[in-house]
Amino acid sequence: MRFPRAPVQAAAAAKRPSLLSRLIAPRKPVVKPPFQAYRGTRPYLFASYSHRNMRDVFAIIRKISGSRFRVWYDEGIEPGNEWPEEVGRALTGCRLFVVFMSPEAMESRNVRNEINMATSENKAVMVVFLRPTELSEGMKLQLGTVQFLNRHEMTEAEFHAKVERVLDPALRG
Repeated sequence: MRFPRAPVQAAAAAKRPSLLSRLIAPRKPVVKPPFQAYRGTRPYLFASYSHRNMRDVFAIIRKISGSRFRVWYDEGIEPGNEWPEEVGRALTGCRLFVVFMSPEAMESRNVRNEINMATSENKAVMVVFLRPTELSEGMKLQLGTVQFLNRHEMTEAEFHAKVERVLDPALRG
């Protein structure tokens, strides 16, 4: 006895991975990390950002790192290490906490936690506004007296020249 042939569409669908396998498959990062995050004991800056702003932030920190400033960002966490512990250790050890603020960063629980820790640890804080962002009352309270740069109001050259002027030379090396 012969069985009828399956329709062509069904055969093509059978070759595609299932929805479940596509959902659990490891994903490649949207944007490739621009450099190895700093690991060491010399003074460095800690970059806090929403991963939804990764493309903009990576372009900025690539340029900062290219000017020989030491930068730690969370793409440097080794597989198998506990993320909150690594971030907490890096934040505790930094000389300068730089938060890249945007509406997406305002919504990020991780960014808010990092800001809370940085202020409770009395870290030097600098805010870089990627875009105009309305700060909540709590954020205004925490960040109201710190240095900030409005990236969105400057050309790339103006912004990077300003960053070079305001960053502590001890972060370089």
